[in-house]
Amino acid sequence: MSLGVYCSRLVLCLFCVVLICSGCNTGYRKVDGKWSYVTWDEGHGYRTNPLGADEETFKVLNNREYAKDKNNAYYEGRIIAGADGGTFDLLKGGPYAKDKNHVYLLDTIVINADPNSFTRIEYPYAKDKKGIYCGTLPMNVDNIEEFEVIQSGHGYISEDKDFFIKANQEYSYLKDFPVDGVIYSFGGKAKTRTEYFEGYKKK
Repeated sequence: MSLGVYCSRLVLCLFCVVLICSGCNTGYRKVDGKWSYVTWDEGHGYRTNPLGADEETFKVLNNREYAKDKNNAYYEGRIIAGADGGTFDLLKGGPYAKDKNHVYLLDTIVINADPNSFTRIEYPYAKDKKGIYCGTLPMNVDNIEEFEVIQSGHGYISEDKDFFIKANQEYSYLKDFPVDGVIYSFGGKAKTRTEYFEGYKKK
């Protein structure tokens, strides 16, 4: 093996070690005895964001992007606006969470969802006793009992609420709903006996 090839491989190995080690020390961590959210990037190295959390009740959840204390719920180190930390918990089988008042996808409220009856169908679709949802968006489904997912979606599209409404006037009623953004996916497909959907849109 030539010296150049050996050096290239050594540099690559060291780079991989740095990436692995940097990932081990990120996320929710105690720094100087206080809970913080730690990130790392090549340009600046580690960044520490103190949470100001209640130390006695703070808990990192099974999906380690989430945490909570008696006052707040957190997603990737950010307080989830309006969430009740005392009743906040993850839902089984997907990226959703709920508290006594709302259902959440990542850090965004699922609009008008009922936390007591809400269940994931197959991402990006979910349902409760009132209707069907794509991400955080209520869908216009006439035959809820017949709703069937025929293709799951992948990934998230997050948009500012006002920008989304401009392109989707049927959701103009969201102007008065207390969220800043919406989350959805175009990847999913679903149907009822008389309806067909791509993402949240009825075709």
